[in-house]
Amino acid sequence: MTGASTELIAICGLYCGDCLRLRSRAAQTAAQLRAELEESRFAEYARVKKEFAPEFQDYPAFLKVLQGVIDLDCPAGCRAGGCPGLECAIRACCLDRGLGGCWECDGLDGCDQFDFLTPFHGDVVGRNLRPIRELGPRAWLEGRPPFYVWLQTD
Repeated sequence: MTGASTELIAICGLYCGDCLRLRSRAAQTAAQLRAELEESRFAEYARVKKEFAPEFQDYPAFLKVLQGVIDLDCPAGCRAGGCPGLECAIRACCLDRGLGGCWECDGLDGCDQFDFLTPFHGDVVGRNLRPIRELGPRAWLEGRPPFYVWLQTD
């Protein structure tokens, strides 16, 4: 995997290099769009325009989603401070114990810290952490399959 870096393996076993949030071009573009909309006073335009084009009634909701995209941006990844706006108990636990990642922890298999990841990331422990433990970070990184749902193909 060209350009892959072990520094981008998150403490929990996710790979920041594949994450949509890492140095997000979408977030940066959304911020530019928001700035342009604000500079051109587009909210006032949409307020008047909604009388003639009903889709502009949803402009406040659009701005809320646009801000959500902007807020997704993670400038550096887990090892360099974690994603902004995300308090991660897993990261705190490993840092407190002086571990480079959960794969180094003797209590990995009985740990319930991963429960909050399950709805969005599924079985991180089985799919990533155990293989990292067995192979080592560098070897795992070279042969890992895409993890994030949006990167998987049928």
